[in-house]
Amino acid sequence: MQATGFGAAIPSIVPVFAGTIDRVQQLSMSLASRAFGSKGHKTNIRDIKVSTKDYVSGIVGMVITIAGTWLLISYREQLDWSEIAFLPGWLSVTMVVGAAVTFIGTMVYFWRKANV
Repeated sequence: MQATGFGAAIPSIVPVFAGTIDRVQQLSMSLASRAFGSKGHKTNIRDIKVSTKDYVSGIVGMVITIAGTWLLISYREQLDWSEIAFLPGWLSVTMVVGAAVTFIGTMVYFWRKANV
């Protein structure tokens, strides 16, 4: 038996409603992300102030990095990893020092950028 009347139209109406609901959801997210309807000064970027907590965590991170690098370089003979090392010692030390310099350089860059 085939449906007649309004019952026959239901299978074709459901996808239309589903598409409409999806489109309304996309439009509402678009309007919300653009601050449509909000009050106050509109801006794309918020000013974020650097606090003491940020400086302390950065300094602690740099101290740990410098200390770990120094310990690795100073005591590399006592740390016999030759049985499990996949890389030569000079390459490992170069990678650790490079990572430390990159980390410290990044911290200095962002501190200078934050204070400008």
